[in-house]
Amino acid sequence: MELEPYELPLSEPLPGSPEKVRRGFYLKVDGALGEAAPLPGWSRESFAEAETDLRELVDGKPWEDIRTASVRFAWECAEQELNGWRDYPARTREVPVNALGGDFETKLAAGCRCLKLKVAGDPAKMAAWVREQSRQIAGRATLRLDANRSWTEAEARTFIEGITDVDYQYLEEPVRTRAELRNLLPDARIALDETLREISPLELFDWPGIRAVILKPTMLGGLAISDAFARAAREIGAVSVVSSSFESGVGLAALARFAASLSAHPEPAGLDTGRWLGLPDPADWVMAVG
Repeated sequence: MELEPYELPLSEPLPGSPEKVRRGFYLKVDGALGEAAPLPGWSRESFAEAETDLRELVDGKPWEDIRTASVRFAWECAEQELNGWRDYPARTREVPVNALGGDFETKLAAGCRCLKLKVAGDPAKMAAWVREQSRQIAGRATLRLDANRSWTEAEARTFIEGITDVDYQYLEEPVRTRAELRNLLPDARIALDETLREISPLELFDWPGIRAVILKPTMLGGLAISDAFARAAREIGAVSVVSSSFESGVGLAALARFAASLSAHPEPAGLDTGRWLGLPDPADWVMAVG
């Protein structure tokens, strides 16, 4: 078992960070690779805490005793690669990808059929902007909306009331508390993202009516818990969307592989983060699963 730190230049700063570099670690287990890359400002663990866990793991600490989410993800990915992904067999060889920002018209022309709009900001202005984007898209793609817990309940209602004529798949985490989120459930198509880091998969059964769960294994603590959330989501009628936390190509490939295990027709995955690393857009907006 070996540990290799990395630093990769970014084309633009990560959300919420002034730095234009992505730092992380590759965990090598008999040649198989996993990636541990806490996301500054978003992950619960710090870079230093992840490094400590990784070095203790390399020195012989049982992986069951590892508590940092990104390190558990790295270990499980390396283990799966070593064993041919036997616990998560692929049910398809292609995973569609949603687009995040950039020139939507170019992405649509290239085959993208799902767009994610970040809508944090003044709710009335954001609602008007979403309506305009919807008119321009004219039904050519599915729309997903993400507010990153930026609003009060009253502000969220202003936004929701402003997009009643917009056909969107879901709105991720518009408010800051779970109580407010529950109040919005009858009136909006809600997806859970940050909330998943605060509850267990079993507690997902207390959220009937949600439309989607956003699975970020780097944040959640690996593949096993993400798979448990996906199974619970199916039982309550919600879809699962595998999503990146700005990992490098190693992590993105593992996430695509995991998404392919969830369904023969997986939801478009949130893996359009390679452009921060200078990677090209996915061909035809699908990622091949090797």
